[in-house]
Amino acid sequence: MLRALLSLALLALALAGDLDCHTDGSEYLTINVTNPTVIKVKVKTCDAAMCQGNPQKPNVYRGCGGPDDRVVGHTSRELHFNANTTYFVFSNGVGVKEFHKPTEGGWPANYRINVPSKLDECPGCSANPSEAECALIHGCCACCAKPNPCHTA
Repeated sequence: MLRALLSLALLALALAGDLDCHTDGSEYLTINVTNPTVIKVKVKTCDAAMCQGNPQKPNVYRGCGGPDDRVVGHTSRELHFNANTTYFVFSNGVGVKEFHKPTEGGWPANYRINVPSKLDECPGCSANPSEAECALIHGCCACCAKPNPCHTA
């Protein structure tokens, strides 16, 4: 019993600053997430095809960190999660974004969180943005002209 408590205490010290997504403490994967916006983001995981928020029902989301833990704006954090995680949910109080496990290659080492937000309106949006404006608004061009001139394929 004492050995298990000591192992958990050492794990907690090792994970200080990181967000643990209810791992079993011995085997987990790690991803570094970056929040490029000004709004803090809450992170949850799902280990089923689809999860929901009611803890009284099956397939409930698992929160990462404590109830008040977030990925603060313009920062990065390490997330520790179980290998059977199927997707992450990122929410900022304004929008929600799911990130599903890629079908090939497994989870990446890094991920840029792109949750829609009215507070982070795209700078420089116009019907015909310049190349420099497109560089600024890359990844959040929903506010630009349609079809989106920044994403020429």
